[in-house]
Amino acid sequence: MRSAFLFFATTVLSLGGGCDFSAATTILDDSGGSADADADADTDTDADTDTDTDTDTDSGALPADIDDDGDGYTENEGDCLDSDRAVHPGADDGCDGVDSDCDGVIDDDAPPDAYEPNDDAPYNLGSLETDPEVAVAAWLTNDDDVDRYQFTIVDDTFDFFALTIHVSDIPADATYLLTFNRLRSDGDAPIGPIDQLWASGTADFTYNDTSGYEDGGDYEIVVESIAGASCAHGYLLAIAQ
Repeated sequence: MRSAFLFFATTVLSLGGGCDFSAATTILDDSGGSADADADADTDTDADTDTDTDTDTDSGALPADIDDDGDGYTENEGDCLDSDRAVHPGADDGCDGVDSDCDGVIDDDAPPDAYEPNDDAPYNLGSLETDPEVAVAAWLTNDDDVDRYQFTIVDDTFDFFALTIHVSDIPADATYLLTFNRLRSDGDAPIGPIDQLWASGTADFTYNDTSGYEDGGDYEIVVESIAGASCAHGYLLAIAQ
């Protein structure tokens, strides 16, 4: 009986040597199960490999279209600081050193300076002949602000005068540029800058007419900031003849 079984098995193996085990052939394993003879090493899991991080993963919106601080405005709607709810278009732009309304101008809603606008054309303080002492309390809103003040000096031939200009309360951590100009001359005095200085704290100009020539005309003092101007810190200007 054993020799008959061996003969049958040998015959089957001999016949099988000529067979072609195709990719669809199932081969029994030792445990009685089956193993796929497919040699295709397909590792495609159909996973989304999109690495685009330009959109919000929750809403699909671009970051500039998301209102991060909850103030009702996104960056694409003009919010220039979308991490601060107090900063957005239409906000009150008071004296805080921040462009709160995102219009490109810092503190443009600060309390008005009584002498503005005087960035380009000077505020006329009148004639020192009428009032020989003039005092101004003002401030530079920011480093782009310029304050100009005009006054008139009456001077006849062989008259003499002494003019003093005193600027005080300039912020200690700021630097202001002060310029003393002649705008118009009653005589032949040259038009243009007479004196100029940089200052913190206080600054003084002194102009003495000792020539006996006619130095009357229109004069100007210009106050501008190099750095550190703030509408929270005013300065005092005193002019006396």
